[in-house]
Amino acid sequence: QLVSEQHGIATVMAQSVEQTLEDGLEIFLGNSPVGSRIGFPQNYVFLKPFDDPNDVQNFMKELIAQLRPTDADVSKLVETAQRETEETVMENLFPFTSEALDLMCQSILEAGPSLFPRNIQNAATQCLGEAMSKNRRIITTEEVSVVMAL
Repeated sequence: QLVSEQHGIATVMAQSVEQTLEDGLEIFLGNSPVGSRIGFPQNYVFLKPFDDPNDVQNFMKELIAQLRPTDADVSKLVETAQRETEETVMENLFPFTSEALDLMCQSILEAGPSLFPRNIQNAATQCLGEAMSKNRRIITTEEVSVVMAL
């Protein structure tokens, strides 16, 4: 009841299925207490795996745009980062170089059977961690190569 009285709070429940929603856990089906409260299947969002490098690129661009603080001086960050690499540094891709993002997207598509946003975010976070461990302001193909080799 405490949760139902709150405003501005959303709850996300997730499950992974190989085929359709009906193949998921019984607790999420429409005849279960959870499934009926959530509203099966009308309130479910089915995320299909990415299978195209352009889809992965677009997802990353949108993710970067959503996570970037609105007050960030990206042009100054890009200017500073350009001194650290010969690779292409663009505002809409920062903190990745264009080449690094291409390599990451292609590598994760080649590495696994199903590629969901979680997999992409994990790879991006690991690349960021690798760059930070080297005190770099930009993620280059060097960092991506290290992470994708793990």
